[in-house]
Amino acid sequence: MVNRSGRTAQLRLLWVASFAVPAVLQLALALIWSESGIQGSPTLLFGIVLVAASLCAIASGMVINRARRTNEAELGYLGLFFLTVSVLPLIHGILTPGVIFDDPAPAAAAAFWSVPSAVVVAIPSLLMRSDLGVRIDRQWWRWVLNCMLVVVTLGGLFIAAPTFIPAPEPGALSTRAIAAAAFVGCVLISKRHLDLAVIAQNHGPLAISLAYGLVGSSALMWFGAAPFSTGFWVAHMLDITGVFLGSIGALIVYKRTDHVRAFIAPVLVVDPRSALEVGLEPAVHEFIAQLETKDPITRDHVLRTTELAMRLGQKMGLNAEMLRELGLAAMLHDIGKLLIPDSVLNKPGALTDEEYRVVQRHAQYGAQIVEESGVLASIAPAIRAHHEHIDGSGYPNGLIGTQIPIIARVVSACDAYDAIANTRQYRKGASVETALGVLEQHAGTQWDRRVVELLALAVRANPPSKMPEHLDMVGRIGCDCIPKSVAA
Repeated sequence: MVNRSGRTAQLRLLWVASFAVPAVLQLALALIWSESGIQGSPTLLFGIVLVAASLCAIASGMVINRARRTNEAELGYLGLFFLTVSVLPLIHGILTPGVIFDDPAPAAAAAFWSVPSAVVVAIPSLLMRSDLGVRIDRQWWRWVLNCMLVVVTLGGLFIAAPTFIPAPEPGALSTRAIAAAAFVGCVLISKRHLDLAVIAQNHGPLAISLAYGLVGSSALMWFGAAPFSTGFWVAHMLDITGVFLGSIGALIVYKRTDHVRAFIAPVLVVDPRSALEVGLEPAVHEFIAQLETKDPITRDHVLRTTELAMRLGQKMGLNAEMLRELGLAAMLHDIGKLLIPDSVLNKPGALTDEEYRVVQRHAQYGAQIVEESGVLASIAPAIRAHHEHIDGSGYPNGLIGTQIPIIARVVSACDAYDAIANTRQYRKGASVETALGVLEQHAGTQWDRRVVELLALAVRANPPSKMPEHLDMVGRIGCDCIPKSVAA
């Protein structure tokens, strides 16, 4: 069985290959065999592109329609990207010289500007972590509609005003620069899918990544491929295949799942919090199932903490591997409470000093449990340290400042916020501002000051839900999975 680090390396290798293989092929054909293999005719191009681009436009339109009905912004951006590289190539097919029109310039211009235009309309996918991205997402449907109008208008200009938009000169420096920029744009958009694949430890997101790779590589035709050369035809095939793979692939995934946000989100990079659920080891589901049986309040608490921690981790710019570690540590930070007596864990009133010392052991118990599970051993230090304080007053080891792993510092702040803001066995939940006030008052002593600052920004901008829907199914299976040596 491939371990997690090996699986991550495998995912990265597949992602690189999804761009490198078609890009190298297209560049070789454009630069080395640009004038060879001349074959086909304008009529053949007209027929192929007209049929294929029309079908691609229908498929991407179905994706946009689905996004509208399910209110999935990222799915809308994906559909918009592929619609753009369908509509403009469709115009390119209609303008094929020697069939209906004679001037080759507008046909070339429509084909050339399709991928750069698609990258531009999909820019919100690259801005999702920024404040601007959040503002666009709130009006994502308006963005999609306006961009669709612009794309259709652009297509009309190629037909009605063929000299308005400049045609490219294959091999020219400016042409190559724009084509290379379009390819890089596709790589950057696709990088989000790689991050989600790593978080989920799942190959699914790479299908969408491959689609972007094929479309982006088709733009490299403009490094020198002549019309009707082998490189010319390969570019068309890459583009058509990429659109179908991206559009139809997304629709198939939607059809095959009943829990849309928990499955399609990681494929479309809507939210790494959802992706985490897809990639959970069976042991995680089993642990959470046991926690729900023992203490449903704590089970809901750890899932809310997970959602908030993943949001905060994104805001901090943690990489995909750290986001996964953070999500798992947040989800399992209280797993040691499985070994705390019910009479203490569910006591409605204040704990005695001895009972409090018993509860404190859950951090060590939790670390032992995940250490012995094997696949989760890497998060043991964060679980052991999630009650350590910046000033050294925490437990179990009295760690100070940066001695506390960053993941533990994030989990600690999110854990505290959720514990204060939500009703527990021993008291009612406080307001958002009251909970944040407690954290801000003790920032720099109990909690990491920077973590608290970012947490406050995230919570005030979008207060956490009572139960994140995309994580609500975690642990809905149950079995005895605590290592016997720990339970003993």
